[in-house]
Amino acid sequence: MLWLLTAVLATAAVPPDVDLDDLDHWEESAEILLDGPSGCWEIVGHASWNWDLGRFGASRGDAVFVGRMIDGVWSEFHLKPLGEVVRKKRKTEEQTYGLEPRFVPLFGSIGGRSIVVSNDGVDPRYDSKTLMNDAELKQEERDEARRDRREARRGKSDDDESITDDSGAANVLREALNELSGDATTSWTKWDNDKRAVQLQRQVPIGDRARAPISKADIYFPEAGLPSAMNVVFPEEFYGGTFPRWRVHDAVVYLRGRPSGGEVFPRAESFSFGFGVFGFDFNGAQTIQYKSAVRCDMPPPVAPIAPVETAAPVEDTTPVNNEILVEVSTPAEDVAPAPDVAPATAEQQP
Repeated sequence: MLWLLTAVLATAAVPPDVDLDDLDHWEESAEILLDGPSGCWEIVGHASWNWDLGRFGASRGDAVFVGRMIDGVWSEFHLKPLGEVVRKKRKTEEQTYGLEPRFVPLFGSIGGRSIVVSNDGVDPRYDSKTLMNDAELKQEERDEARRDRREARRGKSDDDESITDDSGAANVLREALNELSGDATTSWTKWDNDKRAVQLQRQVPIGDRARAPISKADIYFPEAGLPSAMNVVFPEEFYGGTFPRWRVHDAVVYLRGRPSGGEVFPRAESFSFGFGVFGFDFNGAQTIQYKSAVRCDMPPPVAPIAPVETAAPVEDTTPVNNEILVEVSTPAEDVAPAPDVAPATAEQQP
C-alpha cells in the first residue's frame, strides 16, 4: 500500500505541461548537452589529467586554456601549462612545462586538424624554455629538431600541432558509446521531484551478446527545460576485441552543463577508467572546469553602399556674353564614406 501511495504522489507532482511519454523529445533534447552552443564562443577552462601507463610511463598535470568553439566544433586552443610531472618508462619523474595537449574535451566536437595548439601569447614565465636548465634546454632542442625532420618527411607544417587527423568532426563520448554499444537500447523517463527535473534513463548493452553487460546513463532536465547533467556508469568490468583481447574496468563519465539563453554551455566534465591488455594494466582520469564563455568578436557584414547616380550635364545654350553657371551632382567617388559600424559584441556568462 505504501508503494502505491508513493507512486501516486510522484505522479501528482509532475507539472501539467510536462509530457513524460514523449520519449523522442527527451532523446533529441539530451543530445544538446553534448553538441555545445551554437554560434562562435571563446571558452576558458582549467584541465587536469593523470595518465598512468605502468612500466611504459606516466603523466599528470594541469593547464589552463582558451578554446574557440564554432557551432559546437572546437577550432583552436591556446594553452598555458601549469606544470606536468612526466615519467618515461622506468626512469624517475621530472617536472616539465610542455605545450602538448594531454586532454580531450567531451563537450562539443573535434574536427580533422581543427584543434591547433600554439604558444602565441604565452606568458614568458610559463614558457617551457625559460624554465629549463642548460642540459634540459639542449635536449629539448635536439628533440625539436628530430620532430621537425619527422614532420617534414610527412609533409606537415612545423608551426602547429594537431590533436587529431580525422576528416570529420565528432563528439568523443558519443563516438565511444556508439563503438561499444549494441543495437538494442532501452530508454524511459520519470519525474524526479527532489531535483525538480525530468530524468531520462538509458540502458545500453556493451556488445550484441545475449547477456551483454549494461551501461547506464542518466540525463537531467531541470524544470523540464534544457539538459544540465549527464552521468554515465559503465559495467564494473567488460571485455572487447578478439586479438588483442582487452579489458575495461571502473569507467565512469560525468558532464555538467549550464543552460542559458536557449543554449547549453559546458560547466564541468570528468571521466576515469582502467584498461588492460596483454597482461598490462593502465589507468586514466581527466577533469575540466569551464570558467567562462564569451561570444567571439566577429562583427556582422556591413551592407554595401548603393552607388550614387551622377546627374546628366545640362546643355548650355545661353549666349557667351550672358553665361549661367549650372550645378552638377557630385561624382560617386567624391561621396563621403558611410560612418564606421562598430562591431557588435555580446558577452555571455553562463
